[in-house]
Amino acid sequence: MKRSKTTLVISDDLVYEIAKFLHERYEFHSEKELWNTQQICKVPFDDLPKANKKVMLAVSKDLLNLVFGSLQLYSVLGKDLVHELVLRQFL
Repeated sequence: MKRSKTTLVISDDLVYEIAKFLHERYEFHSEKELWNTQQICKVPFDDLPKANKKVMLAVSKDLLNLVFGSLQLYSVLGKDLVHELVLRQFL
């Protein structure tokens, strides 16, 4: 898989909120599609096993780098405004 050459500075709060959102949506859609996820993962994000949570945070950061980098949002709007706008959707 091709990765972005530059890594953006993304706030830990934003990475956390996106990871939490992804976990919740994955569990929601899995249930809807009758996909049985592991019992240990059918918990709130904060209660996930440490390794699982770490993976979700890494995926979240990669996703944000991909989206923000490809849209060049930082250069257009600035990092702080981008983070504030996205976080408003989750808090």
